[in-house]
Amino acid sequence: AVVRLRVALLPVIQRKGHDTRANSVFAALNDILDPRGVETLDLSPALADHAPFELMVNRGDPHPNALAHHLFAEALWHAFYAQSPPNEAMIGSE
Repeated sequence: AVVRLRVALLPVIQRKGHDTRANSVFAALNDILDPRGVETLDLSPALADHAPFELMVNRGDPHPNALAHHLFAEALWHAFYAQSPPNEAMIGSE
């Protein structure tokens, strides 16, 4: 069986706005992983149409909330599976 490693890069959500410092970190990771055949996906664009407060658990907890996770999931699906849906072995079977 062939195992494909794919890396999703999740942005840091901050009260004052999206953290653009992550761009250089994501670029560096891509520079390391791409030559090794590892696909990367920057999930920052998935959040671009939403204000940070819409994406955080609450004002005191900037972790991604349900909406942010939903947007991440949609982006992952479209990037990694839309052209070739996963088979049962990839998602588990019962």
